[in-house]
Amino acid sequence: MKKILSLLLAGTMVFGVMAGCTKKAEPVQKEETKKDTIPDYMNATGYPIVKQPITIKVMGQKSATHGEWKDMKLFTNMEKITGIHMEFDTPIQSAYLEKKNLALASGDVPDVFLAGVINVNDEEAYGPQGMFLPLEGYVDKYAPTLKKTFDQIPEAKKMSIATDGHMYSLPYIADTKTRASVILYFNMDWLSNVGMKKPTNVDEFYNVLKAFKEKDPNKNGKQDEIPLSYFKSATAAFTGQSGGVGFDVKDDKVVYNPIDPNFKDFVTYMNKLWSEGLIDKDMFTQTVQQMSAKYKEGKMGISSTSLSNVVVAGQPANYELIPPLTSSKNSKLVAPKLNFTSTGSFVITNKCKYPEAMMRWIDVMYKSTDEAVNGLSGMMNFLGEYGVDWTLSADKKTYTRMSAVAGMNPTEYQNKFIAPQSFGNVSTSAVPDNDALLLIKAVESDKQYHPYMKEAFPSLRYKAADQERLTLLENDLNTYVEQMLAKFIVGDEPLTKYDEFQSKIKKDLKIDEIIKIRQGAYDANKSAK
Repeated sequence: MKKILSLLLAGTMVFGVMAGCTKKAEPVQKEETKKDTIPDYMNATGYPIVKQPITIKVMGQKSATHGEWKDMKLFTNMEKITGIHMEFDTPIQSAYLEKKNLALASGDVPDVFLAGVINVNDEEAYGPQGMFLPLEGYVDKYAPTLKKTFDQIPEAKKMSIATDGHMYSLPYIADTKTRASVILYFNMDWLSNVGMKKPTNVDEFYNVLKAFKEKDPNKNGKQDEIPLSYFKSATAAFTGQSGGVGFDVKDDKVVYNPIDPNFKDFVTYMNKLWSEGLIDKDMFTQTVQQMSAKYKEGKMGISSTSLSNVVVAGQPANYELIPPLTSSKNSKLVAPKLNFTSTGSFVITNKCKYPEAMMRWIDVMYKSTDEAVNGLSGMMNFLGEYGVDWTLSADKKTYTRMSAVAGMNPTEYQNKFIAPQSFGNVSTSAVPDNDALLLIKAVESDKQYHPYMKEAFPSLRYKAADQERLTLLENDLNTYVEQMLAKFIVGDEPLTKYDEFQSKIKKDLKIDEIIKIRQGAYDANKSAK
């Protein structure tokens, strides 16, 4: 049931994971950041960064699509330019969390954690104890590009400040035209074949799904069409909020969407789609490859998944996006805004002997293409080496990705040979001109979604006692809500019990106390400079 709900709703609740504790110590601030002098081992400007080669131990999380980090172009090229060699410890995703927590608990940590692998709770627990170095002094002195970025995007700096006032990690910034949330791709050929237009509200959307199921839209003489393959969230159509199955902010007040009066209408609607067979019943168990096969066979009508595999007979399918839907309960067009800034992408530990050099190293990853060092900039983490893996048009409105390896699309090539992503700044307003699927996503998202985006619940920091209490309370809340919503949607629990469900949340699961803790953190974040 949990799997069903997470796939169907893509809720925004986050489970905090508190790692083990180490012996308390005072925060470590390296002496050099308090002086005007530059350490003897390092060059103040220019490259290489260090006078003699140094080695840095790095821990990161390796996904199934990654090649070996030591062979990736970003790291090999950076070593040639900076003189900094990296030794990588990159456990696969399934093993990373346990290995990271063991390292933190024992104090046997690397010099640097890289690529979004340290969460806020880690920072709040281990930063004040001295295991993570406060970075604000190093930023001021050794990272002019990042310092400028913080001036341009103050929210990126604000969300990186821990509750004790120090900055223990640097943000990952990824603001591109191809990043959007809750996208619905429509097969326009199917829509034409059943004589219908793009839906604008949930009732019209339902009618389109019915037509896709009953009127042979792929014109193959069979009733094998699958109207909808995957539906992340339609909550905004009913509530006018962007937080999905989770917390939101309304008029600066924290609210919990599942107890919103209109949320029951959303659940009722999803139950209707499920019970009438308008959603693929295999969607909860099928692999990506199996779902892609259905696309290529021309059986899929609508999806909110990536279009990277939607190619039929060698050509991209005729797909377009639709604007956010409305309902009788809500007339506002609302698209949840995808947060383009996240924390924990770069952390220097108290084991590192060369924090100044590593701050200069990471500063390159915040540089724009115009500021690139031998083709290296933040965009290396998104598109690769400028002039080799991609080029930018003269007006800077489009970019072209080069053909890399036969049989491998540019994204696969990037993940395997270029960089692991999730650190630095990969923001661009340019759109791809030779990747039809990404171009659809970029242009259509900009037209259909970006004008209606609403901020989702912000990433907040909590004091240790509040975080501990919040984690305890929300574990019970999340477990109950996940189980019950899944049961309501697939029909294992009658909708007549929904009011009882909301009442239990209010009376027994301490939602008022949870909201009070979150409201305090929200108010503190808003007033912070």
